[in-house]
Amino acid sequence: MASNADPIVRIAAAGNDHIPAGTLKQRLENESDTDVLRTILMNPRTPLKAIAAFSKDDRAEDFADDEEVSEYLKTRVSVIASTNEDDLE
Repeated sequence: MASNADPIVRIAAAGNDHIPAGTLKQRLENESDTDVLRTILMNPRTPLKAIAAFSKDDRAEDFADDEEVSEYLKTRVSVIASTNEDDLE
C-alpha cells in the first residue's frame, strides 16, 4: 500500500498508526507527491533522523512555508530533548 500508484492510498498508508517506521523512512526517501510527504512528516512514527536527512533534500523546500509541519516538528524535537529520550532512530 505504501508504494501504490494512487497517492490517496499512499496518504492513507503514511497516516496509519501501525505503519512501520522503516517503511516511513523509505517512503520519505523516495516519495515525490507533496501531500504524501506532508502526511509522512506529520506521522509521529517517522524517525527524526530520516526527517533530518530529508530536510537537506530539494523536496523539503516545498514545506519551507508550512507552519503546521514546522511547529509540529519543533514540538516533537523539543519533547524528545526535554525527556532525554533517544527517539532519533
